[in-house]
Amino acid sequence: WKHTMKPEGEPGSRNLPKFTMTLNELFEDERATICPTDTRLRPDQHFLEVGQYSKANDEKLRVEQKQRAARKAAEQGEGYKPKWF
Repeated sequence: WKHTMKPEGEPGSRNLPKFTMTLNELFEDERATICPTDTRLRPDQHFLEVGQYSKANDEKLRVEQKQRAARKAAEQGEGYKPKWF
């Protein structure tokens, strides 16, 4: 094992080694075969990876508000119908 230097000055590096930063890397040939709910497709995840923390937080809040609204509608009897089961 040999220690490798962490990338310096790269936005979004969060002091992580290059190997760790590339774990979420998505290749174009994978896009057609992965599940649409794969976390690598999440916009907030992408914003975090490139160091745009404010945009990542805004996107995360948007998704959470949408989920809360859907849950509230289901609890009020507006008809939650499972998609598959």
